[in-house]
Amino acid sequence: MDLYTQWASRQLQGLLPDSSVDFLQQHVLHPDASLQILKGHVIAAGEAAFAVAWPLVAPTFERVMAAIYASPDVVFVATFLLLLVAVVQILNFTRRVLMFLTRLVFYMALWAGLAAVAAIVWKRGLEASVGDAVRIGSTVVGYAAGVRDIFLREYAKYDAQEKARAGATAGAGRRW
Repeated sequence: MDLYTQWASRQLQGLLPDSSVDFLQQHVLHPDASLQILKGHVIAAGEAAFAVAWPLVAPTFERVMAAIYASPDVVFVATFLLLLVAVVQILNFTRRVLMFLTRLVFYMALWAGLAAVAAIVWKRGLEASVGDAVRIGSTVVGYAAGVRDIFLREYAKYDAQEKARAGATAGAGRRW
């Protein structure tokens, strides 16, 4: 067993029952288990790919390292850009979490309101609830009509002022 497998085995003993730990050691962590064989094949394929690719990538890598060593400003700018990207990612994550929580609160408020309306209808009965809804609706419509009247009256005053101002300055343009 390699070091990682021994560490995983010790950690599992503290978390799982003995029968589950024995099962995992026998079928997952044992060197002859199919998962360990697959892991070995993947590691061997990765090492082979690295051995083939390194002679092709090595000259470019060495030139980049030489350029970085010759110009520390590039390292500073790259570090600054990396830090900027990290800050933007953190802020984006924070924004997404806040949007999720806001959406969750509004959904909870919506469903709580619907549950309250259903409880009121259940307690008072359908006929009394419809009567209450009609009374509340007529009150809201009355307030809306009052607001509309105020708006139209103020708009008429504003329109009259603009027309008076336009009439007073009609011929007062520049003369040549």
